[in-house]
Amino acid sequence: MRTNAIRGVLENVVGAINHINAWLAIYIRWLLYVLMIIIVYDVVLRYIFRAPTAWSFHISYMIGGTICVMGAAYTLQINKHVSIDIISRLFPIRTRSIINTILMGILFFPSIFLITRYSWIRAIQAWSILEKGSYGFWYPPLYPYRTIIAIGFTLLLIQGLVVFIRDIYFLVKNENL
Repeated sequence: MRTNAIRGVLENVVGAINHINAWLAIYIRWLLYVLMIIIVYDVVLRYIFRAPTAWSFHISYMIGGTICVMGAAYTLQINKHVSIDIISRLFPIRTRSIINTILMGILFFPSIFLITRYSWIRAIQAWSILEKGSYGFWYPPLYPYRTIIAIGFTLLLIQGLVVFIRDIYFLVKNENL
């Protein structure tokens, strides 16, 4: 009975985290259209009317960065990050789970934890000074963008924990969570 309770709690937590990342991915993907419109608008103004925008570069990298960092957790959730499938598919599922668990512990968690920690430090600093971009004609506020980066890496770290928990559960119980 206790095992079923633990499984139920794990399924609820894993399901909630997966749901949040999937929901964010649904809405963040619409930023691709905004990014395309901004780039097309700037190209038309720049090459047809010889009147480039002063703001499109900054907005483009902020939207592009937001798409990448906010989509990273969902990409991990659906197992679409770059991997060496040529080698890993030769192993049984259990061996893949062992390799995945070891590599997550050695590579993923230390690096993503440090990046997440540093991104939150930078976001807090940016808010404390109301940081603005320091180049170009337009000096956009950077503190919201730095906060989005910190949130995105936090979601990636949490989704990494979900993947790790699923692999550990599979290794211990020999069934999927």
